[in-house]
Amino acid sequence: MHADNLDWLAANGGKTVISDPHDPPFRRRRNPDAADAEQENILRCLGAAAVPNWNTIPTKLQRALFEAASSSGRAASLKGAIAQFLHDHKDDAQKQQKRA
Repeated sequence: MHADNLDWLAANGGKTVISDPHDPPFRRRRNPDAADAEQENILRCLGAAAVPNWNTIPTKLQRALFEAASSSGRAASLKGAIAQFLHDHKDDAQKQQKRA
């Protein structure tokens, strides 16, 4: 199988396109606004998944995540609100399990 790949590469090497590894094709072709919206959606989904399970995350990691979230740009002014939100939702996973 490897030999077949080498044969194909030898026959077609001049026809291939080599992309810059620091500028992947998916980044060049995407609409920047759509990419930003997609990234924001991904971050929301990750947050929504993490909050109900916050108590299952090791304390050291909880602290690191909290510090990263509360020290990043806009969120720095929300440090108290982030702490209150996490406190208010600390038992969400247990509540969901009891309902199921």
